[in-house]
Amino acid sequence: MTQMYHKIIAKLNSLPAPDLNMLARIWIAIVFYNSSRTKVDGGFFTPSDTTYYLFESEYAVPLLSPEFAAHLTIYMETLLPILLIVGLFTRFSAFMLLGMTAVIQFFVYPGSWPDHLTWAVVLVLLVLRGAGAYSIDRVTIEKNKV
Repeated sequence: MTQMYHKIIAKLNSLPAPDLNMLARIWIAIVFYNSSRTKVDGGFFTPSDTTYYLFESEYAVPLLSPEFAAHLTIYMETLLPILLIVGLFTRFSAFMLLGMTAVIQFFVYPGSWPDHLTWAVVLVLLVLRGAGAYSIDRVTIEKNKV
């Protein structure tokens, strides 16, 4: 039984591993980017009337005016995922989205902690490990090593 287990492990270890950081970047980027698209009306960054209403009532974030918070959220949820997809400024983008996740968790939807914890784990991975092999960040790092 032990010998069979070791053969299976050896076979699994010989398989090429996917770039999990790239998969994490794409998955979490889709989550936030799709969220941004539900908040706009007409223009790419123009908040809808519903978005303004939600930021005034349901998403009442302390210290920020509803108008500013609506615009900031749309910009962050649109631009940071694009940076994640291409792997540019990955650690910064992931850190900013991690902060946004914390705000959502503590001030907006505290009962949605299973979703937020999942997002946080992925974002912490990206903050700590970076973009992975297939990214502009990696190309830039390799270029600067020379």
